[in-house]
Amino acid sequence: MPNKPQKKRSTAEAREITRQPQEAGDRRTWRRRALLPLVASSAVIIVAGAVLGAFALRPGPTPAAGPRNMESGSIVVTGADGAVRVELSSALRAGEDPTVTAWDLDDDRTHVQTFIDWACPACEAFEAQYGEALLRRVAAGEATLEIFPVAILDHQYTTDYSTRAANAAACFADRAPERFLSAQAAMFAHQPEEGGPGLSTDEIIEVLHNEGIQEDSVDSCIRASTFADWVAEQTARITADPRAQTTSPNGTKGFSTPTIVADGATWDRTTPLNELLGLSD
Repeated sequence: MPNKPQKKRSTAEAREITRQPQEAGDRRTWRRRALLPLVASSAVIIVAGAVLGAFALRPGPTPAAGPRNMESGSIVVTGADGAVRVELSSALRAGEDPTVTAWDLDDDRTHVQTFIDWACPACEAFEAQYGEALLRRVAAGEATLEIFPVAILDHQYTTDYSTRAANAAACFADRAPERFLSAQAAMFAHQPEEGGPGLSTDEIIEVLHNEGIQEDSVDSCIRASTFADWVAEQTARITADPRAQTTSPNGTKGFSTPTIVADGATWDRTTPLNELLGLSD
């Protein structure tokens, strides 16, 4: 049996919006300080348009069958009257093109896309700092949210933890979409340090169970790595798209996570992220 993973903090604490840095040396403080250069260097180069869905990455076909409720490559979260809901959709069959989500850019909502790796420390920092406030806007009918899971950090672990975490995300989208956001919060709350093996597959399931997220069909999907091929193809498609790449201060061009897009605009190093997301200071 695997060693019981050490619980870093509760799910609620992981989602807390912390606007003031904590004491030096605290891991979350370090991640927050790292967020600005990491996110700013992750901008998607996309030209906004006046037509439906014009700000979305144009997808290419995927040879692997995808999870249900991710027709666009993302899980789509909308809301009204104080509640959020995941929009349901069919599973993509092998060889089908993902369908760009159509939004009316002239409506009053802010349409947010996040490209997230559940193994990514800066993604955890983004979620901890902005996630709860963003979901409140979604619940109020003021924003929509598309979450694109990718796996770009296998090289930071001694196992394929990034891929296995993204497979877990796809499993929740497919088998228990209403638990996706809770699962994401739990995975970030128990995110392992880079440089080690990450969580084993059994430990991923144990973390979820310990947070009260127990779905037998999801467990079997995680254990079977059902969507690992889809994760690899989704990641390759997104990271190879020139519009998803940016040039870092040292001149290196590439893709990194988290990448944040709102109404076709990306965080450009100068615009406050609260402003981009339509959040109050």
